[in-house]
Amino acid sequence: MGRRRSRTLTGRPWAALLLTAFSLWATGCQLIGGADPPPPTLGAGQGVVYQGSLILDGGDIPGAIELIKTGGRVRVALQTASGLEADGEGRRRGRNLTVQLTYGGDCPGTMSLAGEWDEEAMTFQGTVTAADCTGPASGTFSFSGG
Repeated sequence: MGRRRSRTLTGRPWAALLLTAFSLWATGCQLIGGADPPPPTLGAGQGVVYQGSLILDGGDIPGAIELIKTGGRVRVALQTASGLEADGEGRRRGRNLTVQLTYGGDCPGTMSLAGEWDEEAMTFQGTVTAADCTGPASGTFSFSGG
């Protein structure tokens, strides 16, 4: 009887390397989706914080957004449950608000939110487009306060 080969990953270094590479790829550079912890709480900017989600290419991404009025402009901070943090500014015309956000990290990108901001009903909802190292994505968003 000859030497018996191991059928575990420790007996096959290439398999371990492949598994490690796949794990890094699968958990690393995602557009903005991720784990399921509760959305972080904003509020340091003294604006109104809304909870909700982005739906990009069919994936539901929970998060929170803070809208801070400064004259005719609106400063915006967005955080998702997966840890993405984006910020930027927007312009409001009546109830319509268009926002341009940027985010960094290993896969920096941009995001555009365009929709209706109803301060009385405490809602902000509309369409979203984003682009980063994973490519472009589009969908909808809905945030509410209260």
